Amino acid sequence: RDLLTCDEYTGLDLEPGPGVDVVADCRDWAPDQPADLVVAAEVLEHAPDPAGIVKTCISYLAPGGLLVLSCAGPGRAPHSGHDGAPWLKEGEHYANIAPDDLEDWLAELDDVTVTYAAGPRDVYAVGTKGNSDRVAPEQASNFPNRFVTDKVTTHGYLPTYLRLASQIGTAGRICEIG
Repeated sequence: RDLLTCDEYTGLDLEPGPGVDVVADCRDWAPDQPADLVVAAEVLEHAPDPAGIVKTCISYLAPGGLLVLSCAGPGRAPHSGHDGAPWLKEGEHYANIAPDDLEDWLAELDDVTVTYAAGPRDVYAVGTKGNSDRVAPEQASNFPNRFVTDKVTTHGYLPTYLRLASQIGTAGRICEIG
């Protein structure tokens, strides 16, 4: 929350914790207004239905809105989505995300770019919803109303969050999805 300046910030997660304002599955919740920016970092690999999470993120976007994702890619060792431990809790889901799958799930967006970073074994993606006036991350100051991000700061993925935040900038409203 301290990394971005905003008028309103709502944290959404499956579990209560620091920065969580709403405890809910993002597929069962909707923001009161469409988002100009949705950021989901290090969530998809922990979801039994990652395609459903991506579809939900896309549904949150306003026309012309930007979606930015990062997730564990092929070869990344499993880790807990609850506390980042290098082992999974009983019943916890984990599956690395293939770049081609993520690209398929983003098919309804425009200007989609999916990149695999072999060093950290991360997959990064960005795309816009409709609107031919695509806003690049470095032009994020054009986003007037709302950001949507995931709970990356509560899971210890601060370096990823800082990289994304530095690309995105700041805006009026933030909603964090976990």
